[in-house]
Amino acid sequence: GIVELASGFFLSLDGSYTSASFSDTANGPSESEPSDNRNESYVLVNGKVGYRADRWAANVFVRNLFDEDYTLRVNRGSILAGGDGIGAATIGAPRVAGLEVTMSL
Repeated sequence: GIVELASGFFLSLDGSYTSASFSDTANGPSESEPSDNRNESYVLVNGKVGYRADRWAANVFVRNLFDEDYTLRVNRGSILAGGDGIGAATIGAPRVAGLEVTMSL
C-alpha cells in the first residue's frame, strides 16, 4: 500500500507470491522425470519512496528488493523424456533500482 504524508512525501511497498508451476501445456511433470519443466514458487517485494507536488513527482524505486532468483519458464531437456539433455530457462528480472520523475503540463 501507499502511505502519503501531508508534506508531500510518500512510501509504497508491495509484494506478490507466485506458486510453483510447470512450463508445459499440461501444467504437470513429465512421465519419466517429475522435476522436468518445474518452476519453483517465489515471492517478490517492490518499494518506492518519493515526493509529490501539484504538477510533478519524483521517486526512487526498487523492484525485486531481496534479489530473488526465480524462473518464468524452464525446460530441462531430460534425456529420459526424449530430449537431448540440454536445458533452457527464462530467468526472472534481478533487483532493479532507479529514479522516476513525472510532470503534468
